[in-house]
Amino acid sequence: MPTNENLYCTWSYRKSLPPALRGALLELDHFVRALCSAATSELILVAPYLSSAGLESLRAPIARSAQRGAWIRLVTGDLDRRNGPNQKALRTLVTGIDGQMIKRRLRVLTATEKLPALIHAKLILADQKQGYLGSANLSQSALDRNFELGVALSPAQVKSLHALLALLEARGLVRGFSSPFFS
Repeated sequence: MPTNENLYCTWSYRKSLPPALRGALLELDHFVRALCSAATSELILVAPYLSSAGLESLRAPIARSAQRGAWIRLVTGDLDRRNGPNQKALRTLVTGIDGQMIKRRLRVLTATEKLPALIHAKLILADQKQGYLGSANLSQSALDRNFELGVALSPAQVKSLHALLALLEARGLVRGFSSPFFS
């Protein structure tokens, strides 16, 4: 897996960059997919905005982690509207054979009224060892078209962010989300 010195970029014009700059900015979408499939005990995904196409493209990598025994926690917002984009994306994530595997190991969290701010962070943490922090949501446009940047995290940074998320949950600032499509 890449080290924390790597910078990542998703941008449709990346190939037009000068070779030295293009070499310094690795493919963000490949890194995200590799990270989503790398977990063996825990995969944490945090993004305020999801899309059906984005989670469909990440379903197989996430399922590989679930198959290896990883528990998946997805922290997102705007889950109040039943047919809103985030709920539609979650339904897409848990469809099909891969989706059923994910569904058995998935816990979705969202902010409570105690945390009136939008959780705007975008991060992926795998097994408290490796991670990503950047600008990309878990949407197809973020992974394919937008100009998005991200960095690989060191194990110490991953552990700190994991502890922060655990604190948010322990203080009741985020809560588990349940919906009929998870039953």
